[in-house]
Amino acid sequence: MPDNMDYTEEQNKKLDKEIESAQTPATSILTKPIDLGKGSDEELYERERKVTTKLVSMFEKWEAWRRPLEDKWNQIYRLYFNDDNELKTPTRAKIFVPMTFKLIEAALPIIMNTIFSSESIFEVMPTNPEDQSLADVIQLLLEYQLTQANFYVKFLDFTKQMLLYGTSYFKVYWKVKRQWVWEREPIRKNISFFGIPAGNKIVGWKEDKSYKVVDRRPEVDTLDILDVFPDPDSTQVNEGKGVFIRTYMSSEDIRELGAGPRPVYANTDHDSLKSKRHDNSYADTRQYRLTTRGMSSGGSDTRNVEVLEFYGKYDLDNDGIREEVYIVIANRQVLLKATANPFHHQKWPLVKSTLFAVPMEWYGIGIVEPVMSQQHELNTLRRQRLDNINQILNAMYKVKDTADIDLNSLVSTPSGIIITSEMDGLEVLRPPDATGAAYQEAQSLMSEMEDTTVTQAAQGNPASGRLGRTSSGARMIIAQSLEKFGTAIRLIEETAIKRVLRMFHQLNLQFLDDDDILRDPGMYGHLFAADVTPEMLRAEVKFKMLGISEMVGKEGKINQIASFLGMFKDTMTPEELATTKVKMWKLMGFDSTEMGGGQVGLPMNPEANNDMSQILGNSATGGNDAIANEIARNGAEVAPPQSTQGA
Repeated sequence: MPDNMDYTEEQNKKLDKEIESAQTPATSILTKPIDLGKGSDEELYERERKVTTKLVSMFEKWEAWRRPLEDKWNQIYRLYFNDDNELKTPTRAKIFVPMTFKLIEAALPIIMNTIFSSESIFEVMPTNPEDQSLADVIQLLLEYQLTQANFYVKFLDFTKQMLLYGTSYFKVYWKVKRQWVWEREPIRKNISFFGIPAGNKIVGWKEDKSYKVVDRRPEVDTLDILDVFPDPDSTQVNEGKGVFIRTYMSSEDIRELGAGPRPVYANTDHDSLKSKRHDNSYADTRQYRLTTRGMSSGGSDTRNVEVLEFYGKYDLDNDGIREEVYIVIANRQVLLKATANPFHHQKWPLVKSTLFAVPMEWYGIGIVEPVMSQQHELNTLRRQRLDNINQILNAMYKVKDTADIDLNSLVSTPSGIIITSEMDGLEVLRPPDATGAAYQEAQSLMSEMEDTTVTQAAQGNPASGRLGRTSSGARMIIAQSLEKFGTAIRLIEETAIKRVLRMFHQLNLQFLDDDDILRDPGMYGHLFAADVTPEMLRAEVKFKMLGISEMVGKEGKINQIASFLGMFKDTMTPEELATTKVKMWKLMGFDSTEMGGGQVGLPMNPEANNDMSQILGNSATGGNDAIANEIARNGAEVAPPQSTQGA
């Protein structure tokens, strides 16, 4: 299959460099997969063996350090799927209360809906205000690329993994895809009417099949927590010695990537890669999960080659100075690639975020870990309750040996008869009824688990009383409970989404360096009304997340504005009242253009002003009347709401 169809020699050289910098097992970094500096064949072979031995030894130490965490992750995985170890006594109840599943699925929409609360989740802000038009171009480009990368679906997987285990990963790299495509070009013929030209019409189509680039953009993938091995001494990405990322491929795919004039990998004909079965295969690492789901590993046998990608510092050229490198090892014994980090930003293509961070540690804490013991206790209580009911319904008997009772007849059946020669020869042994106490304790446990993780108020179900009997009181409780997730969501935005955006932008600066790429209608040309050049992408910008600003603290802002208007509405001008009215209307989630005369800066008529004063007087007179009314209705004593964010 030709690789240079429809391209000039110069274009192919540039495209090769771009493809070679893409960080996936299916693409290459340099034309020469292994670059260990200069030396004789014996010296280079010895360096190659040394690199492999040293990195594999490092990986196995890091793997052993992380193994205890894998046991905990496996337990959490089973709890999410309501699966527990089989009981030794087969007659006992085996019910599993799905509280873990409930908590995860309750927290997930809170995070997703907060971050994706508006059509655009971020805003590109220029450092220099004069570069606003360039920032708009960058924003349009990044939003399109995130859509092409299916970011919402991948972020959902990223978030659910973080809720389960406390830590989650993205991998960001440059993607270039070539494939055969059909192109159709119309064949037109001029027509005339009584000798007068009347335009042209299509009389046929010319079809050509060509091998060309169909995708050229940054890409983001969610990585399984089992496949990332950090340095035990590091706490953040790009700290410590490096990081290993594990993937799995088939032997056939590995050999294919070593063929052709521009091989991706070297040493693909090694004997150890020809076997169809190796240790540390994909099925081995996922056996626990497959067993939990009741599945077999037959479908994953083809991915039998373990590929370890290392990003970090290493002295490849033997000059005594460690540089940022990218090294790939297969089956822990074959060096496939060893080159310098190809990215201009010289960072690892890894993004890590934690739900609840642990100070000075790599791994965070998820929703499940703090309540694992309560989940087991809840299961035990529910099973004991069922066992108690079964024992009551299927009671044991004390039988007098001289009563001549057929033991096979001692079965509880409707209208059943037990024949006995002595009326006092049979006695029913009924255990005490403990179902009521067990039920109350189970309810207490579930409330404790929700208070520790996702409260009922955060789920949209505020408890009765405590201001929960009215709509405004319920909104107040829900807003305050959502503040608990505010810090976690802010951390996700800062450590995950902003870093993905920054890396997307840096990759664009490196690889979108040709006018033709940005003007190609099949690539990015259709996005812009005017011609865009690579220089327009080089404005210094920063990213502002909109989700947390729009959602967390919104109710507090509304209450603050209502209190402010209650105190100062009599001294405000009609223009100021109109502006404040529109601001509150927008905070409530409505379109400001839907309000009559609601454009900012336009005065309201006096009647509307009086109506507004009456409405505000009923809800916020003196700033505290609304809260006083809530206290009177609910019998609760609360302080005026305060928000950590300004109005």
